[in-house]
Amino acid sequence: MIYSKACTNTYHQYLLTALTGLLLIVGIMTSKAYANDCFIAGPYVLHVDQGSAQIVWVTPAGTRAGEVHLKAADGSLQQQITADLSTPRFQERIDDVISELDHLRHLVSVEGLRTYSEYEYQVQCGDGASTRNGSFKTAPEPGATDPVEFIVVSDGHADSGRYREVAPAVGEQMPDFVVHTGDLTGGNGPDWDRWLPYFSVARPYLESTVIVPVIGGHDAGPNRNFRAFFAFNDPDGDPADEDEEGTWYNFRYGNVEFFMIDHTADLKLQLEWVEQKLAASDAEWKIAALHQSFANAGSRGNFFRGLFYDFAELFEQYGVDIVISGHDHIYERNLPFGPEGVKPVHYIAINSGGNFREVRPSPVVKGGRGQLARMYAHFSVDGNRLEMEARAEYPDDKAGMVIDRFELIKDENGMYQD
Repeated sequence: MIYSKACTNTYHQYLLTALTGLLLIVGIMTSKAYANDCFIAGPYVLHVDQGSAQIVWVTPAGTRAGEVHLKAADGSLQQQITADLSTPRFQERIDDVISELDHLRHLVSVEGLRTYSEYEYQVQCGDGASTRNGSFKTAPEPGATDPVEFIVVSDGHADSGRYREVAPAVGEQMPDFVVHTGDLTGGNGPDWDRWLPYFSVARPYLESTVIVPVIGGHDAGPNRNFRAFFAFNDPDGDPADEDEEGTWYNFRYGNVEFFMIDHTADLKLQLEWVEQKLAASDAEWKIAALHQSFANAGSRGNFFRGLFYDFAELFEQYGVDIVISGHDHIYERNLPFGPEGVKPVHYIAINSGGNFREVRPSPVVKGGRGQLARMYAHFSVDGNRLEMEARAEYPDDKAGMVIDRFELIKDENGMYQD
């Protein structure tokens, strides 16, 4: 059918009016659905070890304490636990004015669980009607050689919508846990409305595994919302000196130990902390994670500067196997670094939702250059063997592809086989 120019303009105006009305109706329906749902964020599972876990969700002020109904996947255990309520000083910024929100955090500490076991739960939100289900697995005993699978994502920038390409694929893998190396949002720490899309977009994996977050630059400034969401603060409010109890920590999962670094906080203090923790670790596999890259040849070109030199020396001295980061909005795996006779360190940069940046060629990068992709890294650890696959979900011609893979096998001396 052929339209005259005037008729075409009228037709386009009609379509625009109809589309605007439809979007308005959808917006109203979505708003009503959200208003009737007690959950602002969550539930999600944090801080899992061999026998315990935390289940957290956030609701509006005035909600009574919710409950968790927990059972072992094999039906051998059932618990009903009422949440501890707190108002952990969530922040909202409007027109550069930061105010505190009175939203409630519900936190259930689950104890007495069996090691390396699967559990299912249902959260009753606190309004007497809203419920959500989830599952998680506890950690193996330290030193146990049980197979472990985990996924690393970074730079979700969930409020941009780009993370929607990756999060569902991560959920389908059903890993033991997901490490997020920062920039969950694309705003700043107090930008409350930019936090909420993360918990919506990441729902495909938050409902079936454990989230282990690292703070990114966009998640800080200050870091109060990050600390409150992920239960790094005192239940009754943040400590007086946030740097003193910053968002750096380590955790053990079988024969893998992780050292999570907060690049936004006091690096000198963390350097001492990392050395103490590495010196005390007897884990077969040691992995460090932080947001900002130690060694990145492409994109922003961070490469062993400042205190990162000192961290790199510690990683080599104490046998760290892999250092994972984000920030650079490209995928890049460097050839292993280290002096002769010392087990080398592998540095990997992940991008799951960041806007693409320049990729520069470099002889220290596997394949000569990084890749522009939105992806996640899937790790499998089984005894003395570790495998990693970098799996792209965007662009479309790479969706579902393995864009990089490597395998490490250790000998009886802890060195890599050729």
